[in-house]
Amino acid sequence: MKILIVDDELLVRIGLKSSINWDKHGFEIVGEASNGQEALEKIHQCKPDLLLLDIKMPVMDGIELLKKLKEERNPCRSVILSSFDDLEHVKEAMKLGALDYLHKPCMNPEGIIKVLTEINKELINEKKDYKDYVHNIGNKREDTAESFLRKLVDGQLTDDAEFQRGLKENHIGLGRSNFSCIVFSVINLDKIEKRYSDENKNLLCKSILDILGQVFLSEGEVVFFNYSKNLYTAVMTMEKIASVKEIIDMQNRYVHLIADSLKKFLDIDVGIGISGIHQSFKRVKTAFEEAYKALQRRFYHPAEKVIHYNTLTSFRDSRQLLNKIDEFVIKLKENVSSHNYYQYKSNTEEIFKLLRENPVLSSEEVIKLFNGILFLLDELGTCFEEMKLISCCETLEELHDAFRKIIDQKLYNMEENEYKNYSFIVKNIISYINRHYTEELSLSMIAEHLNVSPNYISRVFKEEVGKTLFNYVNEVRVEQAKKLMHKKELKIYEIGEKVGFNSSVHFNIVFNKLTGYSPKQYRDRILG
Repeated sequence: MKILIVDDELLVRIGLKSSINWDKHGFEIVGEASNGQEALEKIHQCKPDLLLLDIKMPVMDGIELLKKLKEERNPCRSVILSSFDDLEHVKEAMKLGALDYLHKPCMNPEGIIKVLTEINKELINEKKDYKDYVHNIGNKREDTAESFLRKLVDGQLTDDAEFQRGLKENHIGLGRSNFSCIVFSVINLDKIEKRYSDENKNLLCKSILDILGQVFLSEGEVVFFNYSKNLYTAVMTMEKIASVKEIIDMQNRYVHLIADSLKKFLDIDVGIGISGIHQSFKRVKTAFEEAYKALQRRFYHPAEKVIHYNTLTSFRDSRQLLNKIDEFVIKLKENVSSHNYYQYKSNTEEIFKLLRENPVLSSEEVIKLFNGILFLLDELGTCFEEMKLISCCETLEELHDAFRKIIDQKLYNMEENEYKNYSFIVKNIISYINRHYTEELSLSMIAEHLNVSPNYISRVFKEEVGKTLFNYVNEVRVEQAKKLMHKKELKIYEIGEKVGFNSSVHFNIVFNKLTGYSPKQYRDRILG
């Protein structure tokens, strides 16, 4: 079989050519191209049987090339080279006739040869001349089991005859009623993947499917596949069971088999979502969406490893929550423009509180929200490593911890940047206050420490900072008091004393003035 490699990355093309003994396996690399336009010319010249085709390329991308080939009725087939974020493009490529796809980050010589060998057998078995092959290309290609299941889950199968034919051709033993889905993902995937070398990371996915395939070999009416990087799907039917309770019992049995087997053989934990029960294969897409929504609730409740869709409280309208969040985002913009970073932190904490009280947004929506909030702090440039860190969080608490660390560092950098314009004397005043705010402070004390007059430091500080020295002291003390509010063992008056207030009445007045809440009201809000 003649193969043309089409990828805009030189290293990928070199790697594919050099990492495999193509001749040994009966394949010939007839050329390479860096974009779709160049590939189209070489397809006409070399007449390859198969393309190893990247999707995202300059000049002409992989999707455009497939459309051109389809228009020409060109018999050249393709296997897509995709990244993990290319799912929608892969779906489109499959619709345009691509036979299969390989995830670039997971590619290894054995996996590539296995896929291409199966495709080569398929092409040989067709035994049709070129014109007949082109005319019948849409009807002759048999879907792999995975692509058939993907179509089923994505709601692309609507014809009963096509569904039954797919079951038969792919040797899948699903029944005709009582459909449901189980979806699961590996908990702490990043840590688990560190057990594997870069070239063997795809072994985890393969091992999961192999183990479950063996464990469920005798079960019949259940089949697994890898829907995306860390999302595995089981489609099942229990045609012979009439009782809903028995079906749910069977679902729970399957769930424990999945969790126990993966823990025993791979030492991994999984979070699992379970759908309701549906009576037609046309409702498998709905079942998948239900199971996925159930799994998503682990973002808010990580202690719950198994969640049934039918046990969820109804998904409330998120518009009211989003409206409240929008109000805080407006405040955040004002905080940034006015350099009121202490209030910025306070407002982000309020957003996290809202999310805990109203767990209606998906993890993707929440992560997108906080990546957007990071962009508000782009005075020093947004670091995509920080966004990547946010995107890897599996629970709201993980996100909260990561975001708090990022914000603390960013605000520290911004304050350092802000202080750089201050005079030496004002920087020393701020440094002294930050070190001694818990003590009784006076103008004369600070002036004596800096060997200048009290009137001088009072005037210079107000001119440069824009507020009186003791207004600044109060802001520092209140911000530190807010941090201590999380410690339930401390009484309100004790917190005031710890941050430098010698009177609980004075503490209450200042705290209320700067936050809009009394210390007790503030603590009640953050502790729920």
